[in-house]
Amino acid sequence: TKLFPTGIPNLKAVVRGKKVLDTRDSATRWTNNPALIMRDYLTSTDGLSCSSSEVNDTSITAAANTSDEFVTVTAVVDTFTAATTNICTRATSTDRFHRGDRFQLTTSGSLPSGLSASTNYFYIPYDGYESLKFQVATTYANALAGTAINITSTGSGTHTLTATAQPRYTTDGSFKLDASPIEIVDDLGTGMAGAVVYSKGAYSVFAGEATSSSKSIDEDVLTGDITVRPHIERAQLFNHVRGTYVDPYNKWQVSDFPILTNSSYASADGEDLYRDVELPYTTNSIRAQRIAKIMLEKSRQGISCEMDCNYSVMDVAVFDVISVTNARLGWSSKQFRVMAWE
Repeated sequence: TKLFPTGIPNLKAVVRGKKVLDTRDSATRWTNNPALIMRDYLTSTDGLSCSSSEVNDTSITAAANTSDEFVTVTAVVDTFTAATTNICTRATSTDRFHRGDRFQLTTSGSLPSGLSASTNYFYIPYDGYESLKFQVATTYANALAGTAINITSTGSGTHTLTATAQPRYTTDGSFKLDASPIEIVDDLGTGMAGAVVYSKGAYSVFAGEATSSSKSIDEDVLTGDITVRPHIERAQLFNHVRGTYVDPYNKWQVSDFPILTNSSYASADGEDLYRDVELPYTTNSIRAQRIAKIMLEKSRQGISCEMDCNYSVMDVAVFDVISVTNARLGWSSKQFRVMAWE
């Protein structure tokens, strides 16, 4: 009662999740890579308890590499001061930098010892996102691990950091074990605009990216007619995406990301049509808009088809991209993603 005269306050903490296996180097470490986190859930006793043979690690590795790709973004610029304790302090609270953001440094004088101009560095938030303090890493892996550069002087002049790129996808969040597995898998998949597919006795994980076709199909493999649906139903159309993400700069509260709009689609539809989405594992508004744009563009690819083929397509799996050529329909190597197979 002396310590808390008005009652015990609510306690909050920012924590890191469990360490998971990285299929690319067989190391076990903390990561926010969505493909590696998905694999851990599939194989964990708290998840689906799959054996390693029931997970397609080749797809995991590909999705993990896609997630770690750096995407150029509008530059975020701020000035900073440095201390000899490896901790730097930014000047502007409204500028938002996130763990792993790639940046370079400039100065009007001399940079602090240990830092160089025209060199890519990676951002480590220090003492929480609401603090202006940060550390500098030489690699993205070091930024995730919290391994900072040793800074031995403050330098002179005005120092500036300019972030111009970020990892394509990350997953940051938590779930309750009483949630249904399919709900957890679907929510985790939103963090990489991806999908999890069970095919040929194993789970494959895919991140949202454009992929080349793995097989070409023409009239010679058909055993029947092609059924074509030229467009999606109007009830499923949308030309605006609005939704929420988790904002670390707002005490990790659910926040709205800027509405993503395609005016050309809205003009074609004759009205504004909205889709509401929740991105519970996305913690960056720019990344949230990237995922929203993928959702929007996928929705506008309205042509779908069903075709009966001979046994030459037995090597095609769900989520593969195939090229279809059909003179009658005017298709020449038209690409489709396989959404169902039986």
